[in-house]
Amino acid sequence: MTTDECYKLGKALYNERDFTNALAWMSEALRKYRETNDESYEFTEVDILEYIGFAHYLLDGNWKWNFKQERKVYEALCRGEMEISAEISKQLKCWYSTEKHAFLKYAPIKTEQMYIKPDVFIFHEVMSDSEIELIKSIAAPRFKRATIIDSVSRKSIPANFRISKSSWLKDEESPQIARISQRVTDMTGLSMISAEELQVVNYGIGGYYKPHYDFTRLGLSLFPVKGAAAFWMNLHPSGEGDIATRHGACPVLRGSKWVSTKWMHIGGQEFLRPCALEYQAEGIARALPRPVPCPAL
Repeated sequence: MTTDECYKLGKALYNERDFTNALAWMSEALRKYRETNDESYEFTEVDILEYIGFAHYLLDGNWKWNFKQERKVYEALCRGEMEISAEISKQLKCWYSTEKHAFLKYAPIKTEQMYIKPDVFIFHEVMSDSEIELIKSIAAPRFKRATIIDSVSRKSIPANFRISKSSWLKDEESPQIARISQRVTDMTGLSMISAEELQVVNYGIGGYYKPHYDFTRLGLSLFPVKGAAAFWMNLHPSGEGDIATRHGACPVLRGSKWVSTKWMHIGGQEFLRPCALEYQAEGIARALPRPVPCPAL
């Protein structure tokens, strides 16, 4: 069967609430999608992963308890009430990055290490005010509310787990957008050959994105910094998903939050980030140090 057929069958089974078989067919669709690396599909790898993530979530017999527990952690992280363990924090460093690209020898990037295994970084001052305003001006007229496919009506409906507006920008639209994509290559050392378009998201008052495919397990909070970029890999070297990188966007209480996201796929990274000799399955659990509550003020 083709990738498209596996995806459609998985989608139909999901809509019929047969999550076990939907998960199997979506997993097969994901495998075929990554093998072919064909951009002509009407769906993306992110679409497949969303179905896989929700199928796992709905198949877990303790999902209601897990959701409540995770929700408590998510809210504590958003309030800044949790910290990463001292075992991790004492190893973290800051430096000027020059090794990813030759251009960085002339313009090194301020790099802040936020976590280790999984590795999470903040690149500071990588987008200028003029670039930010340009992106906002191009993206805003195209904004649409985030939606999902309802399992009963099979119609597109607003997603209550993601309250935001978004649009997508192509490199060909503006030299500035193309430069930003090149800058992502400079920062990360990854190829943009299979990367998705630049996604621009706006969260207004009350806007949020519940935890999805976790810094919730790490006890890590990244608060917004204008012009900075957060970077992490949500896949193991084997290409399987790393469940430790599950994360969420906190509710906006004042003003609005603008975010640009760039997804780099595994296609084209084979020689830049080769896989390891040891295979890592998607469900593998890292031995993560337990996060700790912040001391009371």
